[in-house]
Amino acid sequence: MTPRLRSLTLSVAAALCLSGTAHAQADNGLYRDVRDPDASFVRLIIPGKSYGKVAAAGVSNLRNGVSDYIHVDPGEIKIAVEDAETSLTVLPRSFYTVIVASDGTPTALPDTLQANPAKADISFFNLSDRDGVDLFVPRAKANVAKAVAAGSNSSVAVKAPLTLDFEVKAGDEVLATVPSVELRRKEGVAIIVTGRAGAYEAFAHDNAFVN
Repeated sequence: MTPRLRSLTLSVAAALCLSGTAHAQADNGLYRDVRDPDASFVRLIIPGKSYGKVAAAGVSNLRNGVSDYIHVDPGEIKIAVEDAETSLTVLPRSFYTVIVASDGTPTALPDTLQANPAKADISFFNLSDRDGVDLFVPRAKANVAKAVAAGSNSSVAVKAPLTLDFEVKAGDEVLATVPSVELRRKEGVAIIVTGRAGAYEAFAHDNAFVN
């Protein structure tokens, strides 16, 4: 653990002491229903697109271009975004997010989700045209993701529950902000930055699973 990330952890712990009962009911067990130890899951993060496919399942119920995680069996499956299709070899006990690469090809990125009973998972996706992007927490004066290349992702788990503001930065330049993201124990959130040529935006999306 880096000194900056250790600083974030300490800040989170202090925030827990301050927040007290305000978050007492925050753990609603998002991952509680994921019982199969070999289960694997795939979701789409395709802002600007309206339809995709994971294995045999058509996916059109998107919120800001983001789907819920869909259960898939290990092995080779087809994934598609609108008319573009490719294959993915799914490993047991794995999570994947499908994005659209710069050439329009669906691309699967492995997700690292801990589902730790005392922590919240934060997954950061850089879907912008800027390389080397950081996800910064002003409250802790620390990055939770650093130098994330365009078209890639980074994950970290932090102690929860608490609410944090985030800044997406390239060096000292703030590209976008995401205020008041609620982090819950054993749950996760994706923070996604999009945009090109100086116009950027970012948003948070709670992880969820298809029932």
